[in-house]
Amino acid sequence: MLFNSHHFLLIFLPLVIFTFYLFPKYNKSYKIISLIVFSFIFYGFWNPKYILLLLTSISINFFISKCLTIQNKLRFETLVLGLIFNLGLIFYFKYSNFFLIEFSNLLHLEYQIIHIILPLGISFFTFQQVSYLIDQYRYKKYDYRFCDYALYVSFFPQLIAGPIVRHDKFIPQLMESKPSSIQFNISLGITFLTCGLAKKVLIADFLSNYSHKAFNPNNVDKLDFIASWVGAIAYTFQIYFDFSGYSDMAIGLGLLLGFKLPVNFNSPYKATSIIDFWRRWHITLSQFLRDYLYIPMGGNKASSVKTMTNLIITMFLGGLWHGAGWTFIVWGLMQGLFLSLNHLWKNSLPKVMTIPKRWAKFIYWPLTFSTIIFSWVVFRSESINHALVYIKNMIGLNGILLPARWGEMIDQSKNYEKYFSPLVDFNKNHIIAFILLLVFVVKMPNTQNILNYNENNESKLNTNSFFKFNIVYGFVFGIILSICIINITTKSEFLYFQF
Repeated sequence: MLFNSHHFLLIFLPLVIFTFYLFPKYNKSYKIISLIVFSFIFYGFWNPKYILLLLTSISINFFISKCLTIQNKLRFETLVLGLIFNLGLIFYFKYSNFFLIEFSNLLHLEYQIIHIILPLGISFFTFQQVSYLIDQYRYKKYDYRFCDYALYVSFFPQLIAGPIVRHDKFIPQLMESKPSSIQFNISLGITFLTCGLAKKVLIADFLSNYSHKAFNPNNVDKLDFIASWVGAIAYTFQIYFDFSGYSDMAIGLGLLLGFKLPVNFNSPYKATSIIDFWRRWHITLSQFLRDYLYIPMGGNKASSVKTMTNLIITMFLGGLWHGAGWTFIVWGLMQGLFLSLNHLWKNSLPKVMTIPKRWAKFIYWPLTFSTIIFSWVVFRSESINHALVYIKNMIGLNGILLPARWGEMIDQSKNYEKYFSPLVDFNKNHIIAFILLLVFVVKMPNTQNILNYNENNESKLNTNSFFKFNIVYGFVFGIILSICIINITTKSEFLYFQF
């Protein structure tokens, strides 16, 4: 079930909210069980048979976590068994065909592809449970009820595409004796939901028309300098507003039900370095990789070479997490290399040269943003060869053609056709749109800044904010929400659903 669908927004969500708040006198167990049931319905709407997979994963991990609380000589072996189970699930559903195909090609063997449907959200709910098992092994102090744990894993606002929620941030909210203001949570939740839906439906889906056309492998040989840049920039903004929109909607849905989910997206295109970018983009994944992979390998406490190795390995696995394909692997390795060079430059810069702070941003931001654009090309391409050809187009190695419409202004009696491309549809509207989007992502405050949202503290509207919870405010956002719902015309999944 998609957040940006009529049956979710007009049927499922109102039914969940109505049921959740219908009997406030009932104890918390009723509300928890009702949310678990709705979360499983939400997950099963896509493919009912995978409800059993989700339930099995939750049950086995819960049982293993209980075993880890017992002091015995087999605690480490129990943890390893749990990790093998979880990573084995991901490997089978997500990577088995990829590795078997590559292994067969290496040995020149024939391999019949197994038809495996990738369960939605398996990487997200598996990583959450892996983090819980490791924490339980380290500290041996968590004694959750099965229902609380089941809701933590299956909670539908974050089940399919994150954020990757920590158990010690979510489950304690189930035990709070004094809930936050229902009216405030609903008002703030609808605001986040509306902002996220607008980003997805009105901006990201519109940009997908250009990026899909540009990144179509059948068109790559027809692309030229301008068309390739239009496609690359369109995808750069598309994935920004798509993921930002989902992140806002996840927070909003959580608030509607009285839960605070972590911020997963914090204006990453404002970053002035790749290090800064990964502190802002998919924050919960970056924190997971840092806490459960990078730091255990030694982090940056060893030599520069070891630190760079740790970064490259971490981001290689982070790239592989996104999907079974060489483009994701190469993209991850690129991020590891960029982070390594960034750390090396950061540590050696004071010894080499000093750049005045007032000039640093004008130097570092364009370099960072252009690096991000080229890395998204690799991420979006269908294959490594596709990415290489696309990048060649971007740097002008395949020529610089002009839009075909410009040829109408030239004497048609002369043979100028070879200078124009029918695939390029670039005009002043594109320039204006890209400039406005760039200003929006670089200069404007993001949703959580405007609404002063912090999952660790009680959220309050900024007193200096334009937004106030009143009739005018509700009317304006009601109009925006209505426009978004009306503009939902086709099935358009969030990009991170595939991961």
